[in-house]
Amino acid sequence: MKIKFSILIVLLSLLLASCGNQLQLLPRADISLTLIESTKTAPDFNRSQITVSTSFDDSGAVGFALTAVKFYTFARAGSVAADIESYTIDYFYADGTQIETDTGSSMRGNVAVHVPAGWLCPEPKEDEPPVLVCGINTKGAVAGTGPAVVTNTFFAIDMDIISKLWNASDGIGRSGAYAMITVEGTDANGNHFAIKMAPVTVIFVSK
Repeated sequence: MKIKFSILIVLLSLLLASCGNQLQLLPRADISLTLIESTKTAPDFNRSQITVSTSFDDSGAVGFALTAVKFYTFARAGSVAADIESYTIDYFYADGTQIETDTGSSMRGNVAVHVPAGWLCPEPKEDEPPVLVCGINTKGAVAGTGPAVVTNTFFAIDMDIISKLWNASDGIGRSGAYAMITVEGTDANGNHFAIKMAPVTVIFVSK
C-alpha cells in the first residue's frame, strides 16, 4: 500500500511539472511601441520625443506649454493579442543622472487599448461573412503584422521636471535630457508584460 501511495505521489509530481512547462510555453505578446504626438497618426521616422514649447511675455517671464502624446502600437507577426494598461516614466539628464520628481517616485499613468493579434484573417468564401478578428487558432489565418492602434492621450512630463531642466539664467533648456518609459499590460494568454521603450528625448521649442 505504501509503495502504491509513493508511486501516486511521483505521478502527480510529474503531471504538475508537465502542466507547468506547458503554461510556460504559451505564446507571449510581441508588440511594437512608439510614442507620438497627439496630433499625429503615425510615427515620424520612428523617432520619439517629448516636446515642451516656451514663450515669453513682455516682462521676459517664460511660459511652458506641454504637447500631449499617445502610444502608437501594433502586434508583430505571430503575436497574441494584448491589452496595454499603464505606463511608468523616469527622467534623466544627458549624463545619465536621474532627475528626481517632487514626490520622489516615477511618474505613472493609466492607458487602455486593446492590441489585436499579429494574425491576418483569411479571405471569406462566397456568401460568407468576413472574419474580422483572428488568432493562431483561426482556420486559414496567417501570421502578419496586426493593425496599428493608439492609446488615449496624456502628458508625459510634469512641471517639476521642467523646472529642473530649464536654465532660467540662460533662458534655454538643458539639452540631452531623456525619458525612459516602461509600458505594462496583460496579453491574451494572461501573461503580464512590461516593455521598456528606447530613450525618448525631451526637447524645448520656442513658439
